[in-house]
Amino acid sequence: MFRKWYPNLELTKVQYNTIFFIEYLQQDKLRDVFLWALFMGHVELAKVLLVHLKPRICAALIASKIFTRYSQKTNIIQFAEKMKNIADEFELYAIKCIDRCYKHNETKACELILRQIPLFGYITCAQVCEIGNILLGISCPFFSLRLQYQLKVRNFY
Repeated sequence: MFRKWYPNLELTKVQYNTIFFIEYLQQDKLRDVFLWALFMGHVELAKVLLVHLKPRICAALIASKIFTRYSQKTNIIQFAEKMKNIADEFELYAIKCIDRCYKHNETKACELILRQIPLFGYITCAQVCEIGNILLGISCPFFSLRLQYQLKVRNFY
């Protein structure tokens, strides 16, 4: 990977391995295996990996979107119901995480939804919710108003 950019640079094996390790960190590996588990339908493995990912709210929302799409594209009714239930589980997990954050600190919860996540291509949780038509049902009615204000302040509208 590094040699593509600098083909004439001579590196020792230790230097090359160090550079490769820095470029491909543990969270990247977990993300890749998590996405693989989602696409292969290994739900239990995806749930285990979700706990180990740092941006787990965004990861859960992405998983919800993927399984919702699976349920929409299939012709088998039982499979569609199963995929929709799995999507609802991931969505509920994300909502519970955000709800707990909101109860701890309202401002930080808004920031969690609006911060860019480099691990998933600098996307925000709000963008994933918009793409997936996911409503974050926070227990406080003022949260959505505060979130809309934060979105306007950051020029997302």
